[in-house]
Amino acid sequence: MNRMKDKKQQNPGPAASPRFHYAWIILAACCLMQSAITGVVQNGRGIFYVPVCTELGIETSAFTLYSLFHGIGSFLCLPLTARFYNRVHPRIALSLAAAVFCGTTALMGSFSTLPAFYTLGFLQGVGGSLLVFFVCPILINNWFKAHYGFAMGLYAAFSGLAGVVVNPLLSAVIESAGWRTGYRVQGLLAFALALPAALLIRSRQPEEAGLMRLGEQGAETRDPEKEAGRAAEEAAVTAAPATVLEKRILVWVLIFTLFSSVVNAYCQHIAKYASSIGLAPAVGALLVSCSMAGNIGSKFGIGALNDKIGAKKALLIGALAVILGFSGMILFAGTFLLYPAAVLSGVCMPLCSLCIPMLAKHLYPPARYRKFFPKVTMLTTLASSAGITVLSLLYEIWDSYVPVFLLGITFTVICVVSILASDRLKKSGEAGIEKTG
Repeated sequence: MNRMKDKKQQNPGPAASPRFHYAWIILAACCLMQSAITGVVQNGRGIFYVPVCTELGIETSAFTLYSLFHGIGSFLCLPLTARFYNRVHPRIALSLAAAVFCGTTALMGSFSTLPAFYTLGFLQGVGGSLLVFFVCPILINNWFKAHYGFAMGLYAAFSGLAGVVVNPLLSAVIESAGWRTGYRVQGLLAFALALPAALLIRSRQPEEAGLMRLGEQGAETRDPEKEAGRAAEEAAVTAAPATVLEKRILVWVLIFTLFSSVVNAYCQHIAKYASSIGLAPAVGALLVSCSMAGNIGSKFGIGALNDKIGAKKALLIGALAVILGFSGMILFAGTFLLYPAAVLSGVCMPLCSLCIPMLAKHLYPPARYRKFFPKVTMLTTLASSAGITVLSLLYEIWDSYVPVFLLGITFTVICVVSILASDRLKKSGEAGIEKTG
């Protein structure tokens, strides 16, 4: 018997395969949330402009101003909702935020005046302050060490994928039952995706569940006593005052955030641009599809490049694609080359939704990322919401999209400068630490 036991100890059998990491559940929840909030609602709002304004007899620029109130609501409430999220179980916080966001979307089908739409836009922004730009990048940063770029790219791409599916569906609802019913269907559909996403998120950080980030070395589970000490240490690092170098880096990150958020709005103007140069509506729709293809494909591409060649080079390639796309929209109007230009122009959306958190993660370690990213998100929500209205007003002033696209090229060049300057500051700080050491 003893010999048999010795043999069993010497031959323990094949090693147990590693169990499924909860980080992938977090990613699935983020994809659902992105589909609901950005894909169904944000990317689906454009199809309501014509039927609403036609029936109510209001100007499109006046109606779309509700998106600015959305941004103001998010900007003002994000500090409070971020604290609420950190103190309340994430399932409760995100479920309540989803109910507010999706509920106000559905209620837009029950009103007929601009003040009512502006009020609902503000309240929608309050609910979206957690959901649109803040929670998912933070969660993915917390849970993924390996495959971070892939996870961010997949999460971001779901807004475009959902938009491709939902826009024809909502168009059919509006055509058959009217825009009021369309808003109600939109709100219910978004909530049907957002609520399961909220319920899937049981922990904000791996430490809360006794786990490690995906890709970290060591055992899958951690010692609870060591975890308590590590969590306290990270909390102290997060709460520590910002250094002069961190503040200087933050300035460049905020500059990148401001201009990339405005550039993000250019995709909303592709169809109107096609009409302004005399192209048929069918051609305009095809250009929008090309832009959406560029949007979705580049999110996967930039995410993969981030993992292979680093964030700096991946972001610069994305910015270069936007510059080439906007240049092509000016130079190749009315030619076949306008279609590939539209594809490259679609990269303007991940330049905001994907590249901003990637840049912040590249520049700050995880604990400091959690400290500074809420400030970045506040500016993102305001600037991206204002961008649609600003570009509409500029087109009305100039009566041409040529100067509008030239301005977009200038904004993207400023983004390139911001990437290079912030990266240089980071390297100078690391070099200083090495000399001190």
